Amino acid sequence: MDKQNIVVTYNASPEQKALLLEVLGSLATLTFLNEIQSAQREQTLERADVLLSWNFPREILPHEYPRLQHVKFIQLISAGADHMPFAELPSHIIVASNPGAYATPMAEHVMAMTLALAKRLLIEHQKLRNGEFDQFTPNRMLSGTTAGILGFGGIGRATARLMRAFAMHIYALNQSGKSTEPADFIGTLQDLE
Repeated sequence: MDKQNIVVTYNASPEQKALLLEVLGSLATLTFLNEIQSAQREQTLERADVLLSWNFPREILPHEYPRLQHVKFIQLISAGADHMPFAELPSHIIVASNPGAYATPMAEHVMAMTLALAKRLLIEHQKLRNGEFDQFTPNRMLSGTTAGILGFGGIGRATARLMRAFAMHIYALNQSGKSTEPADFIGTLQDLE
């Protein structure tokens, strides 16, 4: 069986490149699109069986889409695929994303922003920079409050886990109204009416 031609469309770091070569190098022919001459770019895309992409619309230009007739599969490194131009791609191509890949760091960011708002960190920091120590303006406690999470996928569920550690109540919405993740309420957009 011939080796599959995998084209890496994003600018892989040296560490990523080494890992890809270690894991896939004996199974496939790997080409890093940023390392080839622009004159060879179209031929490389025409021979590709698989594309490994981070942000496909930035890495492959619309005029290059017709060159992807041989591509069977596009693996996205990104968690979502909502940025993909599905209607413009050959219909036989299967696209897979990486759901949940960034759930933990995104949940931590949500928690950081929640704490910054509840504790008025930016306002109080600016006051301190101006020489004012305001110890009397109350801030909000998170314990016992309710968090509304619209979208209870990987990021939403990871956020709920962190928020529960602060004794917050979780009200979540998703497409099915069901989840294996504990929540005080789980529903759909129709439940907002």
